[in-house]
Amino acid sequence: MTSAPAEADLDLITQAPTRETARDLCLLINDLCHLDKMRQIVVLEDTLDHPERSLLFYAYRQVRDRSWLAEPMRDIFRHITLGLTEQVQVERLLDSRIAAMAEEDRRHIRDTLAGMADKSAREDLRERLNDAAADKVLVLRALRNALVAHVGGYAPMVAADYARFSLPDSLRMDYDELIELIANSVRIRVGGAAELILPIDPIDPASYDYDRRMARRLREDKEEVEEAVEPVPDLEARLDAIAQGWANDDPDWCQWVDRLAGYLQLIRERSLKKLTRLVDEGSWAISLLGLPTPVVSRIFGLMSNGAQASLLRDMENHCDFDGICLTRGYVSRTRQNILQVIEQKGLADGGAARLKTIMHAPLGYEAFDALATLDDGELNALWRQTSKDTVGTALLGTSIEVAVRLLGRLSEDARQMMLDDMESLSAEKTTADIEEAQRNILWPTSWDDDATLDETLASLRAILAGSAS
Repeated sequence: MTSAPAEADLDLITQAPTRETARDLCLLINDLCHLDKMRQIVVLEDTLDHPERSLLFYAYRQVRDRSWLAEPMRDIFRHITLGLTEQVQVERLLDSRIAAMAEEDRRHIRDTLAGMADKSAREDLRERLNDAAADKVLVLRALRNALVAHVGGYAPMVAADYARFSLPDSLRMDYDELIELIANSVRIRVGGAAELILPIDPIDPASYDYDRRMARRLREDKEEVEEAVEPVPDLEARLDAIAQGWANDDPDWCQWVDRLAGYLQLIRERSLKKLTRLVDEGSWAISLLGLPTPVVSRIFGLMSNGAQASLLRDMENHCDFDGICLTRGYVSRTRQNILQVIEQKGLADGGAARLKTIMHAPLGYEAFDALATLDDGELNALWRQTSKDTVGTALLGTSIEVAVRLLGRLSEDARQMMLDDMESLSAEKTTADIEEAQRNILWPTSWDDDATLDETLASLRAILAGSAS
């Protein structure tokens, strides 16, 4: 018996995933899902079939150089390009691969340890090998969860976050780091999808150093990104051309165009910025097709020059009507997804649509409803001196209009948090709880049943003025 395993027997440890592997996995998932969502099928197939010439696999070579991770990913994406749309099939395929790999690792560990005479060294190595094998399983499960989300129709960024969220703490980066990395991912830095695959070297394809060429390419692109990016030339004229190319008199088409355009004109800038973060670039590139140029320009105005160039390039790619192009039905369905985000988040109506689902029957308490007549400064003071739960409970029993008015003084993030709190409070608060909360806001010190509406508001204004001074 030997005292130490051969170096080849330690491949399980050297191939174990690291934080860099987990990072590259999330970013590669995002970029591959984006190619699939944008129907860049030829580029996606070339990327999967020729990882040695793929800038994506080179940039994320922590995945590429681990065959146990890269091969299942490539296999599932191949199935997706061939029409795999069932989430359960993705789960089954990857679960079977995970089980096979786990069994192979168990045999490898058993055979490796069997030749060791030193018991202490053997147990130490057993622990290291078992940890490496367990991490491999967890990373493949993260891949599975991400691809199930992608096949289920989620945005590429969401699929990538499914992977991130599924990773163990030791490998998981935080959400903000993922978003920052995606914003500067290889797909965005390189530009067009066709640029993600290097052509075959015509002289000596077998021995050509593609890695060296890709390293040079990515380094050059990175330098270009770090420099000031020039504004997109002829932006308005190019947007006009896109709008005209997708113009259509079909009533269904016009309905979704008008509805989304109306929302995008109505939404406040802060909420619109939030919407641009909630919706991925691929969906924007599709949904903005055919919308009036002033509306599209408002979205572009929130972006950097580099982001504008990337989005415009994707939109223009969808205007190649001589080749494979999007159907108008698909474009309308993508618009509906954005409209759903707008309405669910209450970005256009101050939360009115969501409030309708969580409000109780209005108590009809005139004095409380009259809070909507307070000026902005008085409402700000009211928010400062009243607990969040008290306000949230009280708003459950007023009208939608009053609730929207009071919530309108909050920032976008604070309003969303308050709506979340109100949704939780709605299930547990009774009419008596709501009435008590409304009274506590109007009369924080003592209750006066005989006070008139004007007296109640005057007293409240005096209290608010005192708190502001």
